[in-house]
Amino acid sequence: MKEKCIHYIACDSKKYCIEAEISALNFKEHCTDTHFILYTDVEFSSSVFDEIVKIPNLIPNGNCIPGWSEGKLYFETKIELLSNTKFEKNLYLDGDIKTLVDIDCMFSMLDKFSIIVAHDSCRTTKWSDVFGIPLCFPDLNCGLIFYKKSDTGTFFKEWARNFSIQPQPHDQPSFRKTLWDCNLRFSILPPEFNLRPSKFHYYQDVAIIHGRGKGFLPLIDELVKPKFL
Repeated sequence: MKEKCIHYIACDSKKYCIEAEISALNFKEHCTDTHFILYTDVEFSSSVFDEIVKIPNLIPNGNCIPGWSEGKLYFETKIELLSNTKFEKNLYLDGDIKTLVDIDCMFSMLDKFSIIVAHDSCRTTKWSDVFGIPLCFPDLNCGLIFYKKSDTGTFFKEWARNFSIQPQPHDQPSFRKTLWDCNLRFSILPPEFNLRPSKFHYYQDVAIIHGRGKGFLPLIDELVKPKFL
């Protein structure tokens, strides 16, 4: 069995499955010997994925509001799916992510670290202090998560518990709380490895881009050179 796996979750609309399919095609060009899984609640077929797992009752994350009670929350389902992986080295990706470089080196970092993530560039929200953690320990972006299965079983259980305590409409505050409390070795990727469509500094060649929209895609050709946006 392959050691590495890339996971996508797409719900509510076939367009998000197609978006994930395009992302997977891109990543297949930049990693070796990797299994690709799509979890979805819509009917979709594609030869790009090694597995398409039908998951009932996924709720669009836009509907994940405090007090939502119909079915499982989207983010609770996400946490459960990722924790149940059969693979030792894993990468969860939002569907709107592309890479410009090989990512095998990032998977290899899981030989040294249990979790690898990037800062959330839009991390100042009303949810940031919900757990009373110092703001200098910021939110991490949960749209790109490298993790090692053998080290993170307890982490995912605690993440699910923290999310259930305060079911905010985002999974990042509870992820931040769990990372704050855990003893795992984790690494933070620089912004060039999860470039978001917002203004910030980056000083090296951009590696991974993360975003959608008419105003973002035309920038791709320019993003391969270091600059200030």
